[in-house]
Amino acid sequence: MLSRRADLDPHRIGLWGFSEGGWVAPLAASRSTQVSYVVLVGASGVSPARQSAWYLENKLRHEGVAGSPLRTISVTGTRFLTDTGLLPEADDDPMPALRRLRQPVLAMWGNDQRSPPAESASAVEKALRDGGNTDVTLRFFPHADHKLHVSPDGFQRGRQLTPGYVDTMASWAAGHEHRINDALPRQVRQSHALPLSLDTRHPRHRPQCSWSFRSRRTCWGNWYGACAGALALPGPAGHRDGWPRQGWPQCSASWDTSAS
Repeated sequence: MLSRRADLDPHRIGLWGFSEGGWVAPLAASRSTQVSYVVLVGASGVSPARQSAWYLENKLRHEGVAGSPLRTISVTGTRFLTDTGLLPEADDDPMPALRRLRQPVLAMWGNDQRSPPAESASAVEKALRDGGNTDVTLRFFPHADHKLHVSPDGFQRGRQLTPGYVDTMASWAAGHEHRINDALPRQVRQSHALPLSLDTRHPRHRPQCSWSFRSRRTCWGNWYGACAGALALPGPAGHRDGWPRQGWPQCSASWDTSAS
C-alpha cells in the first residue's frame, strides 16, 4: 500500500517493531523483498518465557519482594502459564528469523527492565552477523524505559520520548550513522532458561498440592501454579494474601524436577 503512494520512495520503506513487535518485524521482513530496513525498539533476544520470568523478578525486586517468592512467582509462575498454554509461543526462538534478515537493522534499548538489554543486544547482533548481515547498528539510551520514554530507573513511566531517540532513528533511516554501535550497558542480572515443562503424567514429576479451608474441604491436583499465585495476591485490610479471614487457605506444593 505504501509503495503505491506517489509521495513516498518505494525503496525506502521499512518496518518498526516495538517489544514483541521486535520478534514480528524481522520475521515479516525476512519474507519480503519490499522491506528496505528494520528498526527494533526494546526487542528481546531471548524466548518469551525467559524474558517474562526476568521481568517479573525485576519488578518484584523493585517492589521490595525478597526470598523464595522471587523464584516461585517469576520462574514457577511463568512455567505454569507456559504449561497451561496461557503464554502463547512461550519457548519460541527469535534467532532464526534474525539470521535470515538481510536488510539494515537499527536496534535500540533503554534502561530496560522488561527485556534484558545487554543480553538481547548481543544475541540480536550475533544472529544477524551469523546470517551474513553486517549492516547492524545498536544504540542505548540509559535514561529511558522499555518504550524509550524518559525514565530515571526504567520502571517509572515517562510521557516524553527520550532525547535523541527520534533524531537517531530519522538520521539512520536517511542513511547516516550506520554501523556505529554504543557500548553494551551494564545489566545487573542475567536471564536464565526456565526448567523444562513438568510432565504431570509421570509420578515423579507430579506436583502434590493441597488446599484446605476451615470447612476441611481438601482438593489435590496439579495446582502448583495456583498455589504460587495465591501466596502472592495482595489483599485489603482484614485479609491475608487476598483471602477473607474466614477461609485462609493452607497451600503447599512440591515436586521433583530431577532427571528421571
